[in-house]
Amino acid sequence: MRLADDVPPDVKRRRLNTLLAVQERIGLERNRSWVGRAVEVLVEAVVLPRSHEHEEPHATGERTAPTDGQVGLSGRSRQHRQVHLEGDPSLVGRFVNVRVDHAGPYSLRGERC
Repeated sequence: MRLADDVPPDVKRRRLNTLLAVQERIGLERNRSWVGRAVEVLVEAVVLPRSHEHEEPHATGERTAPTDGQVGLSGRSRQHRQVHLEGDPSLVGRFVNVRVDHAGPYSLRGERC
């Protein structure tokens, strides 16, 4: 038996946006507890700069474009938190220690320590 889809699209969209806002708040609160900690990260990939990274990094929370031959990297901590950092592309597949200096709702960012 299938139920009729009688919920209007605008109601679905509003409900989804409400749920996403709650989840972002929870994620940010939980990730903020990691700021200042050193975590071991398995570097998984080189991350290409996004087109909106020309904005002021402190205003948006986004990282700036890497310099000095460094590239953006992404990996996972042992607690399965996504962590962004800058480093040499040869770090992909290796474990590195990272001091977390920024928390967002979906990931952490830091520098090698």
